[in-house]
Amino acid sequence: MTYLVDSNVLLRLVYRLVTKYQVRGKQAHDTRLVAAMIVHQIAHLLTFNTADFKRFSEIRAIDPREVSI
Repeated sequence: MTYLVDSNVLLRLVYRLVTKYQVRGKQAHDTRLVAAMIVHQIAHLLTFNTADFKRFSEIRAIDPREVSI
C-alpha cells in the first residue's frame, strides 16, 4: 500500500484553487482532493459525483457507470 503525504506545496495549491474557482463552504473538501491529485500526478477521479468536479480543468472526473469492463 502506498501513502501519499501532504505538504506545504499541497496547502499552497489548495489556496490557489480556492481562489481561482471561487470555492466556498463544503466544496473546499473537493478542492483539497483535487490539489492532492495534482501534486501526486493523478489525472482521473472515479466518482458518482462528477458534477462537483466539473469546474476543475486540472483533473477528469469519471462516473463509474460510464466505465465498461
